[in-house]
Amino acid sequence: MIQTTCYRDLTRKTKIKGLTSTSWFALIILGFIAWFFLVLYSLIVIVFLYCFFFILEFFDEDIYQIIIAKFSLPQNKFFS
Repeated sequence: MIQTTCYRDLTRKTKIKGLTSTSWFALIILGFIAWFFLVLYSLIVIVFLYCFFFILEFFDEDIYQIIIAKFSLPQNKFFS
């Protein structure tokens, strides 16, 4: 019998209803801001944002770290 260590479980992020805590925080803040501008239409915006964040995290759980890393690299330098 072959035994291996599953590193996938070590790097998996805790999700609540399909979103990580970072996504929930962003969803709450953006929903709160939308409420002042759109009142009841903000519910549609919140549902759209939930679906958008869910799709982003479905493809990659570390999407926020990737976006932060992309913006933190200097734009005029190239790495290979």
